[in-house]
Amino acid sequence: MPRIPTLAAILTSVAALLIVPTAESPAAPARPSLNIPHQVNGHRANVGLLIRFYRLTGETKYLARIPEVLDWLEKLTLPPGVAPPGRTHPTFVELGTNEPLYVHREGSNVFNGRYYVDKNPKGTIVHYSSFRNIDVAGLRRQYEAARNTPPAEVIRTSPLKLGAGKVPLAKYYTPGPNADAAKVVGDLNAQGYWLAPLGYNSHPYKGDGSKSPQPGDFSQTHVGDDTDTSPYPDPKLMGISIEAYVRNMSILIKALDSSK
Repeated sequence: MPRIPTLAAILTSVAALLIVPTAESPAAPARPSLNIPHQVNGHRANVGLLIRFYRLTGETKYLARIPEVLDWLEKLTLPPGVAPPGRTHPTFVELGTNEPLYVHREGSNVFNGRYYVDKNPKGTIVHYSSFRNIDVAGLRRQYEAARNTPPAEVIRTSPLKLGAGKVPLAKYYTPGPNADAAKVVGDLNAQGYWLAPLGYNSHPYKGDGSKSPQPGDFSQTHVGDDTDTSPYPDPKLMGISIEAYVRNMSILIKALDSSK
């Protein structure tokens, strides 16, 4: 089997940071004892990264501990009726017990309120969900597909293989959706730009907030009182959006390319 270049060593170092088993859970990274909850959602991404590392290197060590992680995630599945529709797992669990932790808020700004965690799933904050959707069965299928791909086959098609040559990249780095180019041009305003929703807004800074909470349950809003400068969704805010510009230009570039 050909020797994998230096990048494989980098992948090994990264993988060591991703999953370091402890007695509490196969997926919990070793860390100092801090008063912070341990996040579950990252392990879904970590499993995907380890599978990807295997498909780049053919080294089975990247797959070795994945079944334990999946078993751990399976055990964290919340009972029916706890999570909102479309969610299956807690975002955070308590180190040492694996019990779910839920984030709450009291007060109306940083000067009179606080965030805190407890084990009550009711009334959690809406601007950072205490619940996640983790398709453990889907992750198992990805793992099994990788496990059943022989290392020799992985190496044969890996861009890390010595002498693999150039690996072609996609023609467009930010491809837009298949859309009507004529409509995109027609959406330009009289000044020659696309006016698009900006998505989020924030209150202007007014100085320190009140030490007394304002009326209302700000755990169920995306922002506190009018002295809170946190971003919040604002469907009415319009302007020049880089996201919309890149999307529209991608549509136009694809249309020009297909016309050749």
